[in-house]
Amino acid sequence: MGLNCVFFDKLRDEALKSKGIEILQGAFAGITDFRHDRMANHASALKRVRQTRRRTTRNRANASRLRSTIKRLEQALGSGNRGAADSLLRPTLGAIDRGIQKGILHANAAGRYKSRLARAYNRLLTQS
Repeated sequence: MGLNCVFFDKLRDEALKSKGIEILQGAFAGITDFRHDRMANHASALKRVRQTRRRTTRNRANASRLRSTIKRLEQALGSGNRGAADSLLRPTLGAIDRGIQKGILHANAAGRYKSRLARAYNRLLTQS
């Protein structure tokens, strides 16, 4: 599992091409389960693989966007930039709430993030 399966798939494809074996094209191209290196045999299984890939891509993007938003606010709070912190606080708290709805964060973890960010923001306000 720790191996880079995509790399080995490319090696396998090159080996098959060198032996003159045709690689599938069209709807079945690239539809493999990399953990087991088996081809899905049913249309429904192929569809599930496609759906999983789309969902995984979307979930990774949402999680990355959330982490980036939190980091931007933390940097603004850490540097003492009140103007940036003012403009980032509400969108960041909203992004955290959307993370709960999308299943990226557990509700308790989100509450912990929001509480810590609000405390840091309030500390910044009292220092100014």
